Amino acid sequence: MVQAPARGGDYFQIDLVHPALPKGVNSHINLQFTKDIGFNTPLVSTDKSTANNLVVSSIGVAYLVRGDKLKVAFSSDKHFPGFSHLVFTKLKANHKHVKNLPAKYLDTSQFEDAVPEIMPYIGTRTDDGMDYKTFTKSVRVENIEGNQKVFSFYGRLENLPIPFHGTQGDHITSSSLKVGLWNNNLVKSSDEFGSPLHIDYIEFEAPILNSGLRRHIKRSS
Repeated sequence: MVQAPARGGDYFQIDLVHPALPKGVNSHINLQFTKDIGFNTPLVSTDKSTANNLVVSSIGVAYLVRGDKLKVAFSSDKHFPGFSHLVFTKLKANHKHVKNLPAKYLDTSQFEDAVPEIMPYIGTRTDDGMDYKTFTKSVRVENIEGNQKVFSFYGRLENLPIPFHGTQGDHITSSSLKVGLWNNNLVKSSDEFGSPLHIDYIEFEAPILNSGLRRHIKRSS
């Protein structure tokens, strides 16, 4: 079963926790989250700063879409002492920081016509990848923002590339069972916007055979 809230996103204030810069030393950092969301931020020391004491620097505010894969790319100059935490604080849409954002960051019309599709698969982890197979048609996820919905998919394990009993392969994860899904609403170029899809959890249920039935199957085969 897959629980999928509706498409949408939230505004977040982004803060960086780091050691204070020595008095008179300035620094500069660059944080990139997606192709279109990034921050080029100068950091300055203050008279109240004590070197190596932790301080919080505000980086900015961003609208992050639920279901988008977020990768953080970080770079800095030689004066930056490193950081301990990157903090995301959810903001309401009427927050003063949100209202100060440029209009392009408030425009979510690019997602209006994008409808995600759930495509489940089951497979076996191999030494150099995964042997998998889908077992149903993809299902369109049409939902009202703020609601949650459960999607159920059924298939026969004997028709799918599930692992044999026992570990086979050189890696500790070799021959492990892989259950997953992807958003089948695919884009054809990097200029297109894909449809966001947020998954809360995945449940996998399979029958348990008692020992008597297993012996019967073995004798029958």
